[in-house]
Amino acid sequence: MTENISKEIHLKNRPEGLPTENDFELARVPIPATGEGRILVQNIYMSVDPYMRGRMYDRQSYVPPFQIGKPLEGGCVGRVIESKNDAFKAGDYVLSMLGWREYFVSKGDGLTKIDPAVAPVQAYLGTAGMPGMTAYVGLLHIGELKEGETVFVSAAEMTLVDTIMSLKITFKRFSRILAPWVRWCARSPSSKAAMWSAAPARMKRSPGW
Repeated sequence: MTENISKEIHLKNRPEGLPTENDFELARVPIPATGEGRILVQNIYMSVDPYMRGRMYDRQSYVPPFQIGKPLEGGCVGRVIESKNDAFKAGDYVLSMLGWREYFVSKGDGLTKIDPAVAPVQAYLGTAGMPGMTAYVGLLHIGELKEGETVFVSAAEMTLVDTIMSLKITFKRFSRILAPWVRWCARSPSSKAAMWSAAPARMKRSPGW
């Protein structure tokens, strides 16, 4: 960090239809001092997720809308640069929802320490993070997948594909169940190609694929 400035992406206007560059603003803001009990984090990875489009509307939902003139929010992985908090030390990696900015200062609330020895830190935004937990709980605990049942993954993109394939590999007792009865739905040719490059050879293509 060569200067005490952080770059952030702010919502400038509420988009009508498809968002454009004019709906956002690159802001340069001073980085607050790292006071007692606080940490300074530099973001290194950020997740861009579909639900963020809904937060650009000013309406009631399961998450609050983004605010005009304020930085966007989203999942991110950062590295602790400076710490005056006993729960964190410089060099720790943390997962938070304070994306769309280079740096932030925090008391540690809402931050989760992650271990790069367990998985690459960027994986905590995908398979090892919220999407992976969603797939794990949905498939194995809520859906209670049983042999002979069909799994349909709608709007399948690579995070979902990676997660399902990881579940298949990690939970070997489901290997025989998952492979023949998984069905995907994806729109873009690149998503389809990526899915089939990751899928087991014995998974069958549906007509039109």
